[in-house]
Amino acid sequence: MPTRCKMSQSADGILYYGYELKRNLRTGRWEIYWKDRRVEQDFATQAEAEEWLDEQIPLNR
Repeated sequence: MPTRCKMSQSADGILYYGYELKRNLRTGRWEIYWKDRRVEQDFATQAEAEEWLDEQIPLNR
């Protein structure tokens, strides 16, 4: 039985619970996208972006 993974690699970034985390090459900061639309401010680290998403999604509670 396959396990459900919350994170995987995509061509442009990292898929995390269906959201895409992308590093802006110009600024070096991380951005979150849903269906190719930016949904939140940028973050200094990938971990900060993941933490913000964890707070939005009640799966981890």
